[in-house]
This record gives sequence, structure tokens and C-alpha cells, in this order.
Amino acid sequence: MEAKKKAIYVHGLGSGAASTTVDIVRKVFSDYEWTAVEVNEDPVDSVITINQAIAELHPAFLMGTSLGGLYLMYADMDSCEEGAIRFLFNPACDIARIIRQTIGFGRKEYFVPRQDGVQEYELNEAVCARFENFIAGYNPTPGKGHDFAMFSIHDELIGADGVRSNQVVCYDSGYRILIDSDGRHRLRKATLRLAWKHLFNGRDTKYRIGDRILFRTNEPSIHFTRFYGDGTILDPGTCKKDEFVGTITEIHPESTPQLYFARTILPIDGFYCTLVSEKDIIHLASSSDVERLTNHPFNDAWMTDDSGS
Repeated sequence: MEAKKKAIYVHGLGSGAASTTVDIVRKVFSDYEWTAVEVNEDPVDSVITINQAIAELHPAFLMGTSLGGLYLMYADMDSCEEGAIRFLFNPACDIARIIRQTIGFGRKEYFVPRQDGVQEYELNEAVCARFENFIAGYNPTPGKGHDFAMFSIHDELIGADGVRSNQVVCYDSGYRILIDSDGRHRLRKATLRLAWKHLFNGRDTKYRIGDRILFRTNEPSIHFTRFYGDGTILDPGTCKKDEFVGTITEIHPESTPQLYFARTILPIDGFYCTLVSEKDIIHLASSSDVERLTNHPFNDAWMTDDSGS
């Protein structure tokens, strides 16, 4: 029996190597032998710990959630197996802001028993400054075609604005951006299954170039943003429509099977759609869909290309 390839999981803030999440990871990605690396609130010390594990294991897969995702962005990938996958879930690229605005300062208890025996940790302004100095002083190791960052639209910890800015950070670092339409900050089994399907069982797309699609979203400013194409960021205050008709002009199955470039009728003339779940692409738009959306009085101010191509 062929030995399983090695994989590394890095937990988030306030957790440890005994996190129950890694048990779910082991079940969903059972083709790998997983090692959970325990980190702390010191980014330099934590990245050194991760790099030591990489040098020892030569992993083919690295996964990090929240703060662990941020740390993996700075990991030394040279000792990994060639073509190793790096997968970040809801990376906390702006961890200092999250601590100040959402988590708060003070003594905190770890969620799980720690390997180092420590039961509490302190969050304060000095910790925030340490994170900020680390991010300002070090460059992330460049992402490659097999590095992905997946974000939950409804991430209650990072927040909508934080999710958008963190997507830009990861995109600029070379990561493929994926979106979980339903998830929140804590990693779910359903999200992991979507990721597995995307990586290993989703190379074919049911859509073809030239297909006209009806795309539905209640938060277009999150889906249609400048780092998915050449369009400008939409003003969330004006994004009231939840249906868009477009014609697919590009598909990129070699990287992300659900990555489409479409020419839209409303409200902008182009967008990238990177949804791991295709549930928001409702169906191929019919002639009545096009007529309904283009002839609606509300849409006059949004019209950009009545040909849809």
C-alpha cells in the first residue's frame, strides 16, 4: 500500500494542535497524513515552528485557518514537495484590527488543551504592534498556481470590509481567490468538502464559452471587484439588484474550474466569478430573462452593453 503524502494543518488564534477542526480535515482529506502544528501569538516564533515542521515533513499539502492562514503566507515553501498545495481559509491578514475591534483585549483561555501546557494568553496593544511590525517587516512567500485563499462571505469575525481587503492582499501575493457563499469564520465540514471537490473532483465545468448565464447575488460588491477583472469596485450603497445576465467569454479550468469571465448587461461590463459553489449561478439565461432585466425601468441607469457580449 502506497504511503500517504504528508500534510500540515495550522490552527487559528486561541486554539492549538488538539483543535477539533483538524479531525474534520483528516476525514475530508483522508488521502494525506496530517500533522497539526501548534503556534502562538508571536508571529516570528510561530513561522519558525512551521518552517521546522516543513523541513522535517516535506509536505505536499499545507492548510491554515484564520491566524494560521496568515502564518502560512510567510512559510518557507522550498522544503515542501514539488507542487505542494497551500490552502488558506479565512486568513486573518489584518489580525491586529480584528483583535482591537472584534475580539478585544484581556486574558483569554485557549479553546483546547495545548501541547505547551499553557492555558491562557494575553491580547493587548503590544501584541497588536507585534503583528503589525511583523507584517510590515516581512514579505509573504509568493503564491503559485496551486496556492489558494478561500473566504466566507458571511465571516462575522473579519467582517465584510475585512474580507474584501484580505482578498486583495492574498490576490496580490499570488493566491487564487475562492468564495464560500454560505460559510462563516469557523471552518465547516461543508466548506472543506467544497474545497476537496474543487481541488480533486471539479476539473470540468458545466458551462461553455458563449453561454448566457443568470447570476444571482445579494452582495454584488463582494463578488464583482476590481481584483477579479478590470472593472471598478461597486459602491455597496447603490448595489440593490440581485440578478445579472452575462455571456461567458473565458473559462479557466486549469486553475479554478468555477472561474469564469463574463461580459454582463448590468451593472458593469465585465466580471470574474470565482464561486466554489455554483449555486449562485442559477441557470443559463433565457431570452425572457434578458428582456426582463434590460427593460425594467430601474435598470436604465445601469445599462452598459445591451448586447451582453
